[in-house]
Amino acid sequence: MRFVKIRWSIWFLWLFGFSLPAWGEWQINQVGSSTDWFRDVTVTAGRQGSDTIYVYAANHDGYLYEYWWNGTNWQGGSISVATGTDLIGVSVGKGRNNGETRVYSSGWDGRIYEYYYNSGWQRLGGPDAGDGFYRCTVGFGRGESEGLRIYGANSDDYIYEYHWNGLNYDFVDIGTPPTDDIEDVAVGIGRNDSVYRVYAACIDNRLYEYTYEASSWNRIEVDNGADDYHCVVVGAGRFGSPLNSVFAGHDDGRVYEFTWSGSWNKTDMGQAAGNEKPIRGLSMGDGRNDGVKRVYAGCSDGHTYEYTWNGTEWTWVSIGPASSSGLRGLAVGRGRQSEGLNSVFAASEDHKLYEYLWLIPTPTPTLEHTPTQTGTPTITFTPTFTPTPTITLTVTPTVTLTSTFSPVYSATATATITPTSTITPPLPVFSGLDSVVVYPNPFRVDDKAESLVTFKYLPGTVVIRLYNLTGKLVNVIRKDDLSDSAEWDLRNRQGSQVASGVYLYVIKSGREERRGKLVLLR
Repeated sequence: MRFVKIRWSIWFLWLFGFSLPAWGEWQINQVGSSTDWFRDVTVTAGRQGSDTIYVYAANHDGYLYEYWWNGTNWQGGSISVATGTDLIGVSVGKGRNNGETRVYSSGWDGRIYEYYYNSGWQRLGGPDAGDGFYRCTVGFGRGESEGLRIYGANSDDYIYEYHWNGLNYDFVDIGTPPTDDIEDVAVGIGRNDSVYRVYAACIDNRLYEYTYEASSWNRIEVDNGADDYHCVVVGAGRFGSPLNSVFAGHDDGRVYEFTWSGSWNKTDMGQAAGNEKPIRGLSMGDGRNDGVKRVYAGCSDGHTYEYTWNGTEWTWVSIGPASSSGLRGLAVGRGRQSEGLNSVFAASEDHKLYEYLWLIPTPTPTLEHTPTQTGTPTITFTPTFTPTPTITLTVTPTVTLTSTFSPVYSATATATITPTSTITPPLPVFSGLDSVVVYPNPFRVDDKAESLVTFKYLPGTVVIRLYNLTGKLVNVIRKDDLSDSAEWDLRNRQGSQVASGVYLYVIKSGREERRGKLVLLR
């Protein structure tokens, strides 16, 4: 006979549950600071030959800033030397079409600057457009066959296109200019017809679309918004739909969505800012690390707003005020690459760069009742079986449990299980998460030749995230095949064995989610 002794505290957590707050909350962290406004931000691998994700930010002090997560905190600062002018926009791409990644920043002196890392940062200034640039981007404005180009939104009402000719950058203005400053530019397949186009947010109240046709640019109005447009982004922002939309931030504190169906259709996504505070920055991404792409808006009221498509309409929520000053550019990306986590980054007028990080809160164990026991109990167990193709029991097990309670108490229970038949249930078909079984649970490591916890009866595509009781992500397991199971080797993301204790798991499959607890004993 084997005696199983389990600490009462662990059994209590398992049997009587947790008192959990809302499953997640936003934490606002400072990434860096400077002596002037941060105007724009992007998150990507910006150093040629390196896969490390960095956060790049353009600043009014004339410097481009680079930050990275070292596993404990943010570090970094300005790179290269100051340009001598305000830097307004930042973008990353292979602008020379030679396979090399470079960082581009638009300046108020009428130039777009190129930064290239080769054992150190080098900088090249492009031709002078004659007036100050707002934001810039890298994209296939003329189609993939024509290669990548850099596009800058200018205060002289033009969009300028820069192209590397092998020796230096040529530049041209595209299309008939509007009547006021263009503050933002984006490149994408806005009509879902495989054609790349250029989109411009203008403070003449209009959103424009530029299409390159044969040898010239054709410009049309997407919308006349009766007030200024400040920012624009193109992409599939509706969760569950692969179709692109054009999203634009407006001076009245609203975000608008434009979809193409033979003509442009406009959807008001909501006035999140309330008091008509301008939306200055837009970005899209999986900010909560739950597989759902959302739209994020940086506002002049210091808040970042999150817009989610629920299948019928847009809903929005403030994810927190970073400061009392206005926010400018936004970006969503895997800044905490070592932990596999996306964050939302916001450039602020208060001279700081902020990170919004979605966290799983720390569970607080609470007792739902206090157990009392008198006498010597006799417990008869009724066996239950998890369906498997065939289960045949050929022995008569005797289980003796010894439990110790505090205050001092001792009880012994003996149960005998004598199966008399073979159970052959039908093979189940699993399409959701209701039938998922996690075993062994509790898990005693020294009882197993292989330290594996199995998640059984899973659908085709799932993501399993494991957390400790402090809310820290321990590991992520992904399955995208025809099998119905996945395994955890009791190691963290760094490959080290985890300690004894209680772990939380979250299983995601599309919009379906299941949570539970694992007890690990060593």
